[in-house]
Amino acid sequence: MTSKKQEEVEITAAEPTGLNKRTALALERLRRIDESVKGLDPTLKDRAVALLVEAEFGTGLIPRSHSISTSTTDSRGTGGNQDVSEASSFSSLVEKWTPSTQSEWALLAAYFVTKYQGESTVMGQSLNKILKHHGKGVANVTVAVARLADADPALMLQVKKAGTSRQARKSYKVTTLGMSFVEEKLKGSSEVKQ
Repeated sequence: MTSKKQEEVEITAAEPTGLNKRTALALERLRRIDESVKGLDPTLKDRAVALLVEAEFGTGLIPRSHSISTSTTDSRGTGGNQDVSEASSFSSLVEKWTPSTQSEWALLAAYFVTKYQGESTVMGQSLNKILKHHGKGVANVTVAVARLADADPALMLQVKKAGTSRQARKSYKVTTLGMSFVEEKLKGSSEVKQ
């Protein structure tokens, strides 16, 4: 382990022109944080970086009032922003109703994307990303949603498939009954009115 004095000497030797010692030290600390999160899953990486930066530089660096954004690609292929605050909104839904099956978890995530993000369709990959961020990844989103589509009446439908293989990107839509089902569960009702 190197002392702070040795660290400053090493940084000063490798210091790019125009940077003062304090800036060079901060850059080195950021490089270490970057190295420590290299192997993490991309869905967790941004949050881990935020936490490590906050721990390394103090709580005042990342104001709590600002959310940390990660760049995503929506179903139209255009860039969008996904706020970490979405996880807390999704968490608030889970606090009201904790699904018991993987299909119900997929339905809750699709409801969240449809109702709170304003998307009419949702990609299976984005469902699993939301669920993994919450610690509840679904083993196979396609199978989970297929069970919802096979239910009588159907709670979700597959509306688009891009590609021909089993790994094709699939788009889904929550039916009106699916939305009602989740809303009843969120209200605490044990049975959906049909």
